[in-house]
Amino acid sequence: MLILCLGLTSLTLLLQRELERRAQAERAALDANKALAELAATDGLTGLPNRRHFDAVFDGLQRQAERTGENLSLLLIDADQFKRYNDTYGHLAGDEVLRTIARCLKRQVSGPDEVACRIGGEEFGVLLLGPAGREVAFRAEHIRQAVARTQIPHSGQEGGFITVSIGVACLTLGSGVTQTECFAAADAALYEAKRRGRNRVIAQLGQSGGITDRSCSARSDSRLRSKPKAQR
Repeated sequence: MLILCLGLTSLTLLLQRELERRAQAERAALDANKALAELAATDGLTGLPNRRHFDAVFDGLQRQAERTGENLSLLLIDADQFKRYNDTYGHLAGDEVLRTIARCLKRQVSGPDEVACRIGGEEFGVLLLGPAGREVAFRAEHIRQAVARTQIPHSGQEGGFITVSIGVACLTLGSGVTQTECFAAADAALYEAKRRGRNRVIAQLGQSGGITDRSCSARSDSRLRSKPKAQR
């Protein structure tokens, strides 16, 4: 009987150890899968979410906007004269510029229904759920100013420092506006910002879900005119 009890005790201990080993292996596998998922959703250079993750978040925020009637705004942010910067200072310096812009975005975009990502190259994207109209343009202006304050020298850019141009599309997605149309509106605004001289915010502010040009944020333009070029 004693031998049988000892045998059962040993068997129980072995089973417990095996269960613990399997549990540890499962936790390790889950952690590894989580790390792989995060890696797949993260831009390796800047640490921001990548375009794949951005598109997934866009889908979720769009559905939320359609349920709640909130506005969902897209900001497209592009480093000005970036190819010229790379040609002048080298790609390693260019990579550091992108990381600096990413740090600015992380500080400026931190709300629960906000996300910033690197779309590709020198272009970044921001989604904001809730704010509308000129409030969104002002948020974009704060991002533009944050990058300008880094004062990274750029001899090929007017003003002598790295700057960004920002195109904003502020739309009511519940009216049937698609993501493609949202990107097209923001891209058109970004193109206009470049055409007008760069280092500025252009906002296309939709009314009743339509895509209309409400021109540049007055606050953005007035600040640009009032600042000395060396501070841009």
